[in-house]
Amino acid sequence: MMRLAGKIALVTGGARGIGRATVELFAREGAKVHVGDVDFPESYEGEGIVTHALDVTDLENWKTVVDAIIDQDGRVDILFNNAGTVKSYDGIAEISLEDWNRVIEINQTGPFYGMRTVIPHMRGTGGGSIVNTSSIWGKVGAAGVAAYTASKAAVSHMSKNAALTYVGDR
Repeated sequence: MMRLAGKIALVTGGARGIGRATVELFAREGAKVHVGDVDFPESYEGEGIVTHALDVTDLENWKTVVDAIIDQDGRVDILFNNAGTVKSYDGIAEISLEDWNRVIEINQTGPFYGMRTVIPHMRGTGGGSIVNTSSIWGKVGAAGVAAYTASKAAVSHMSKNAALTYVGDR
């Protein structure tokens, strides 16, 4: 069954792991998949898959990539914000400010930039779907991993906010 036939998707953090598996699944289900990541393996290829250099912490880079997708395909139907990092397992008193800021930039600000950039296009083309990777640690917390748990809690609530804010838009 081709459940995503004709859909245009953008997947961040799609070079490896959950992101890569999602890219392959979306492509098998008929979507044209644009993959944004900072580092692709040389063997990354596939029918219906287009790669883009995307640093999710750079708003201008987001705009460039999304504009390229719009120019090529006319819309984005699916945004999967999957790029993420743990970076540090330290607690609040031990984590360096550099590590804290980097985790927040990638895990929280990255999805914010993605939604901020894509939502206006989705609103103009009849809607779409946004999936943001969070974590159970963003819901129940965990010892250590201060920045990771904080960022994933923020992503969960940011996702709920976007859903409630834009649910009626078409």
